[in-house]
Amino acid sequence: MIRTLWIVASTIALANMLAIVGFLVWLGATDRLSLERVEGVRVMLHETLTEQAAREQEQERLEAEEAMRAEQAARARMPSLTAGEALSVSRELEERQRQVIERLRREVIDLQRALVLERDEIDRVWQSLRDERAAFEAARARIAAIEGEEQFERTVRLYESLRPAQAREMLQELIRLGEIEQVVAYLNAMQTRAASKILGEFDDDAPLAADLLERLRTRGLQARVP
Repeated sequence: MIRTLWIVASTIALANMLAIVGFLVWLGATDRLSLERVEGVRVMLHETLTEQAAREQEQERLEAEEAMRAEQAARARMPSLTAGEALSVSRELEERQRQVIERLRREVIDLQRALVLERDEIDRVWQSLRDERAAFEAARARIAAIEGEEQFERTVRLYESLRPAQAREMLQELIRLGEIEQVVAYLNAMQTRAASKILGEFDDDAPLAADLLERLRTRGLQARVP
């Protein structure tokens, strides 16, 4: 029994060996196997994965050092600036700085001018408002002075008692003398019916009638210059 098993095992081993030899012969015959490839396989299988990783890292380090040395050598071969070239570069940098400073200075001046103009405009507006207020107060005072006199009341009653055409003629004369504010004051103090009749007499002078009506409407609200 043992002899039989040994014969079977020997036969299988011999068959495997013959298969391997045949495979190697086939590789050699088809130009797929050489001593160099056999040596490469031996070296590859001889080196562990850890050893391979360490070897590759060392190779990368050596390549990096070589590249650095090459770069340093290239820099060393570059010509250095002469004194004249260095001076030219320095002057160019100074000129650029001067241009930047000059541009900033002009921008500051422009801003200052704009601020001055805006301040002048604000002052002008305020002065205009003060002038308008002063004119308004003066007009109010003038109206109060005119309408507060006893003689003023008697004159108003007189105009109301006259025929509208006659009152119109008298008021027209005051307007001719530049006393249009006085005329407006009289009309404003009259009873509405009497004032309407007198204004109706100005229908032949539409611009003047319109001006009187507008002055009556804005009586005391704004200063009007005759």
